[in-house]
Order: sequence, then structure tokens, then C-alpha cells
Amino acid sequence: MQNPLNRPLLARPPFQKGHCNPGSRRPRRACRAHCNHDLATPYFLKPLNIFNVLRGMSTIGVMAIGVTMIIITGGIDLSVGSVLAVAACSRRA
Repeated sequence: MQNPLNRPLLARPPFQKGHCNPGSRRPRRACRAHCNHDLATPYFLKPLNIFNVLRGMSTIGVMAIGVTMIIITGGIDLSVGSVLAVAACSRRA
């Protein structure tokens, strides 16, 4: 059985420019537009916002430094995520 377009049923359409094309510029344009929007808002570079971002990253940063030191010394520790989850739960209680 053939379809009305006389093509095999499982054939994929050719790439269209800008739609799922490996060389598409859409992701770059979206990233650029997002960065421009962030810089255009008056609250983005305020000290309070920067402090909040750094405070949110501090826990993961400290954990990453610790894991990096463990891996450099030749050991490996896979329980870091579990310890972080337990610490977060006990902190909120």
C-alpha cells in the first residue's frame, strides 16, 4: 500500500533550513536573545541578585570541590548526592 504522495511510508522528509537542521542558528539566536533580555532588565546586575545567585551555588560548589579533591587523590565517592539530600532534609526540619 502506498500513500498519496507515492513515497515509502517510512521515508523522512529532507531537512528544512532552520528546522532540526544540525547547522541551525536558532539555538544561538535564542541564547543571544535570552542574554540580551537578562542584561536589559534593571535587576540583573544588582548586588542583591548576584548575592542570591552565589548563595544558591555555594552548596554545590563546596560539594564539587570536595569531590574533585577525592577524585584527584585516587579515591572515588558516589555518595555525595545522598549526603547532600539528607543534609538538605535535616536542615529544613
